Amino acid sequence: MVLADRLEAVIGRWVVVGLVVVVAGCSPAETDRPEPTRGETAARPVPVVPPAGDVRPFVDRACELLSAEVAVGFGLSVPGEQSSTPDGGLCVWQGEVRVGLQVRPGGDPLGDSYRRSGTWQVFTPLTVGGQPAVLTGTADPGSGCHLVVGTAPGQGLDVDLAGREVGVDWCRRLMGIGEAMIAEVRNQAGG
Repeated sequence: MVLADRLEAVIGRWVVVGLVVVVAGCSPAETDRPEPTRGETAARPVPVVPPAGDVRPFVDRACELLSAEVAVGFGLSVPGEQSSTPDGGLCVWQGEVRVGLQVRPGGDPLGDSYRRSGTWQVFTPLTVGGQPAVLTGTADPGSGCHLVVGTAPGQGLDVDLAGREVGVDWCRRLMGIGEAMIAEVRNQAGG
């Protein structure tokens, strides 16, 4: 019986210590707020997307967003391989690197990226070709990078790059590709 009484006393003390730690670590403001979910942890305001041009004409010709000369300059094969997805047009270039481009005429790709900002380890807002953009991915991009660029309200380009070389700044290269694509959107829009 003595052992049971001692065990109960020890457990009772640990419960009290645990409650003191929990209560001391919480302020009233923290306890009034619900715990955020993974997708809400980094809710950020979506930037205003000035129109660079309408991407709808590129849905069936996404590969035209990089001229052959520009594509080769980035180490890509020409021509790219055109296809489509339910969300828009798709082009994939192979070569020293692989670049996949999805032209998204709807669905607010940049806004969607911001709403899901808490799902990536890396979420870096920036501008590409004068347009709001975001780099997303894992903490160790390894051999690739992912970029979403807003081209007009509710429209954008979703671009990813994968390479084989180690030690290359793939995101910097991808931003250059994104800038070339934005320039072509503007060129086609007459701007």
